[in-house]
Amino acid sequence: MHGMGSWRKYLEYKLRFGGSGYSLEYYLPLVRAAAPHADVIVFGHTHFPEIVRQDGQLIINPGSASLGRRLGWKPTFVLLTVSADGQVNAAIRELG
Repeated sequence: MHGMGSWRKYLEYKLRFGGSGYSLEYYLPLVRAAAPHADVIVFGHTHFPEIVRQDGQLIINPGSASLGRRLGWKPTFVLLTVSADGQVNAAIRELG
């Protein structure tokens, strides 16, 4: 999913945080509410790479393979692995 849920949520976020930066605490409830029964949620919008486990859910933002360069970040992606017993793990990887 993209991450904001709606234009209204996007505008609320901009009014609340403005240019003060990124807040994962704002995004977590949005993405978790959109997929409450999912084991793994992949979201974007912020292009900020991170992996969080919360209440049994694996929540992933892979970053950006292209936009990061414009922001001075290294381009990234996420590698997901699923074991034979169904365990899902994720690792952020940088593109060279």
